[in-house]
Amino acid sequence: MVENFWPSDYGFDSLEKLKNASNSIIYDHGVNYYVAQTSKGWLAWIDQDPQEPLGLFESFRVAQMFLVAAFEEAAKRQIPVRLVSEIRGTVE
Repeated sequence: MVENFWPSDYGFDSLEKLKNASNSIIYDHGVNYYVAQTSKGWLAWIDQDPQEPLGLFESFRVAQMFLVAAFEEAAKRQIPVRLVSEIRGTVE
């Protein structure tokens, strides 16, 4: 991860300052989905990949709805986890 790659584009000196100014909308398995108010609009981003913000929106509510929809869509496409017995080729 490249630290502090883009927060300055939105008026923040560091990723940590952006995180402190953000509201966590969803927290799932160690990943935060954030919304932050910036001079350019409401920024939606995920701390798992902070180098690539998800988008700018005209209001907190629209950014929040976007994150919830994105999270729900990602949850629908979960990758099935293989059981240990399937990996070993045994029946347990």
